[in-house]
Amino acid sequence: MSSQKGNISRTRTQKHTNKRAFKNDLHDTSHTIKQINSLEISNVCGKCKGVLEWKIKYKKYKFPKAASTCVVCHQKNVKHAYHTLCTECSTKANVCPKCGKAETLVVPSAASFDESILKSGEIKESLKSLPERRRRTFMRFVEKTLAMGSDDSEKGVKEIILEKLKEISAGQSGGSEFDDFESNSDDEGEED
Repeated sequence: MSSQKGNISRTRTQKHTNKRAFKNDLHDTSHTIKQINSLEISNVCGKCKGVLEWKIKYKKYKFPKAASTCVVCHQKNVKHAYHTLCTECSTKANVCPKCGKAETLVVPSAASFDESILKSGEIKESLKSLPERRRRTFMRFVEKTLAMGSDDSEKGVKEIILEKLKEISAGQSGGSEFDDFESNSDDEGEED
């Protein structure tokens, strides 16, 4: 604002404007920044989600060094950054674990649910050993299972996915990959 007495509106534009938007990983490509950028904020109210996303976007988000104390149960159970309530107390009271207000919480999306299932060690190692064709078959099955919006819990869905992975890795997923070619090769051998 101008220093003129009584002048409440400025007529000129902003003197210094940014030509490019801020990127938090432009010069810092450390593991911590990659981990922060991959975070998906969930189980908090909409306002708190916006605040945490802003902190991530502008490189202000800091991971907690140790568990902090819950304001309700007074135990060191709070594992998430910027939260004041532990997950147990917030679910019991049906409030946001960051601000403590009774708001509707943002639930995690199916994509993050999918990633959390696939990041488990057993599944990750099995996927690496599969050929590309079977890996894609498995990924299509996972997408279809999660798209159906099953009423099962996370553990139930994970068990279904593990069973399918064991089937595919054992080669019992509907026969051999080369069934069509084997019958043609027999016919060609008889002609000679």
